[in-house]
Amino acid sequence: PPLNFTPAEAVAIAIMLGRADGTPFSRSARTALHKILSVMSAADGQSARELAGRIRFMTDPDSDRPSSVPAVLEQAMAARREVRLTHVDKDGAETERDVEPVAFNGTTHTWYLIAWCRLRRDSRVFRVDRVRRACLLEETAPDRQVQDHCATPPDHVLRPLEFI
Repeated sequence: PPLNFTPAEAVAIAIMLGRADGTPFSRSARTALHKILSVMSAADGQSARELAGRIRFMTDPDSDRPSSVPAVLEQAMAARREVRLTHVDKDGAETERDVEPVAFNGTTHTWYLIAWCRLRRDSRVFRVDRVRRACLLEETAPDRQVQDHCATPPDHVLRPLEFI
């Protein structure tokens, strides 16, 4: 049966999905929101759009991250495919790596790709906003266990995404 969202519920979902910009699932967030709006009645959809028109996000005007990078990383994670990425480290050094995606870790403002690096033959952490280019490779990545590759920083707690 179709879901019935109130205009306020649709806006609440849109707010959360609007925060997905720059994340590995930003493209899917946009398509999900379009699906929600398409099943709402015309009157509720119009009310939701009017309410959404009164919501604003403050964004960083200096953001120059290519929008295709998160989409490629999302595809690589979802399809368990290897990816070739060009990454800039904290010191500004640029490297190209073939990696096997294992997990995404996110903080309030930053997303990290946890991956098995074919070059280093070890787990590595790549800040998504420092990935300059990414392309999907044909090779299927092995099924690696997240807990074997994700060390928790001392001042943080990793909380898995849950569907309540």
